[in-house]
Amino acid sequence: MEGHVKEGEKSLRQAIEVQTSHLGPLHEDTLLSKNNLGASLLNQDRTTEAEPILRQTLNDRINVLGDDHAQTLTSANNLALVLTHQGKLSEAEPVSKQAFVGTLSALGPTHTDTLDCARNYGELLANVGKLDSSHSLFRQFGIQCEREFGKTDPKTVFFEHNASIVGQAIANLELNENEETTKDKKRKKRREKQAKKTHIKDRKMQRKQEKKIEKKKKEATATVEHGKELGEGGAGEGGEGERGESLSSSSSSSSNSSSSNSSSSDSSSSSSSDSS
Repeated sequence: MEGHVKEGEKSLRQAIEVQTSHLGPLHEDTLLSKNNLGASLLNQDRTTEAEPILRQTLNDRINVLGDDHAQTLTSANNLALVLTHQGKLSEAEPVSKQAFVGTLSALGPTHTDTLDCARNYGELLANVGKLDSSHSLFRQFGIQCEREFGKTDPKTVFFEHNASIVGQAIANLELNENEETTKDKKRKKRREKQAKKTHIKDRKMQRKQEKKIEKKKKEATATVEHGKELGEGGAGEGGEGERGESLSSSSSSSSNSSSSNSSSSDSSSSSSSDSS
């Protein structure tokens, strides 16, 4: 099998060389051979070699045949496949869409080329995360193929099978989102509950602290009042002491006076004695 593929590739390269020489690089036959060579390399997973050939062929066919020509759209589909295989999905998407919309418009929904483009575009949409669009496309073409070819036709089976797979992926995603939403709600409730507990605890601590402060204020007020009472009592006793001392001094003065009188009497007595 590999030998046939290699021989086919060799024949295409030779044909391109002859056609380019005799017909020119933009002749339809030359472009056809280039497109087929690019497709052959793609089928061998040699996308690095296939990409520049298919890109150039697409540009040449657009210039020679126009955007909506069937052969142009075939080259667009092939280039989109190469880009998809290389993981260049954002670049592949508009090219694949161009191929799909163009073939659908030009050839109708049941043409082989249209179905090929629809399959590739639908898979690409799923790969870039546009599941709803992918599911809608596969489902639509599944119905179309069943109507045209029958329920057991491979084309019908393919589109219905892919519609089922993408539909299940959407359901799983919605389920996960609902679960995440439920988890988020539970986490939010736990945070609110914890915040409430923390607030209550902080409030209790605050009230306890307020009570301590109030108690200290009362104790300080009581101490001041007691000090005032003691101060008033001491002043009264001091007054009485002063009055006592004054009386004592008066008594002393009286005593001194009496002593003076006594001395005078003695002197008188003594003098009187001397006179005798």
